[in-house]
Amino acid sequence: MIRAGSGAIAMTCGGAQLRADAVSSGSGHAGTAVEPARLGKRYTDPDSGVEILCVKGGTGQLRTPAGPMGLKQAAALPASD
Repeated sequence: MIRAGSGAIAMTCGGAQLRADAVSSGSGHAGTAVEPARLGKRYTDPDSGVEILCVKGGTGQLRTPAGPMGLKQAAALPASD
C-alpha cells in the first residue's frame, strides 16, 4: 500500500479479499470482462484516499466497496522553454 485512506477498507482482486500480508483464496477472476491488474502500476480510490502499487499482475480487477479502483495517471512534467 502506498497511501492509506481514513479507516479500514476492504479491497478485492478478482473477488479475492486482499490483506496487507497475503491474498486469501478466491476465484481469481470476477467472471466478466474487466481491466486486469497490471504489474508496476498504481491504483487509486478517490472516495477512500487509498493508493496501492500492484506487485503481482493478474486477470482480476482491483475493487473497493465503492467500485473498481482507477489506474493513477502520471503527473505531467513542466514544459522546458
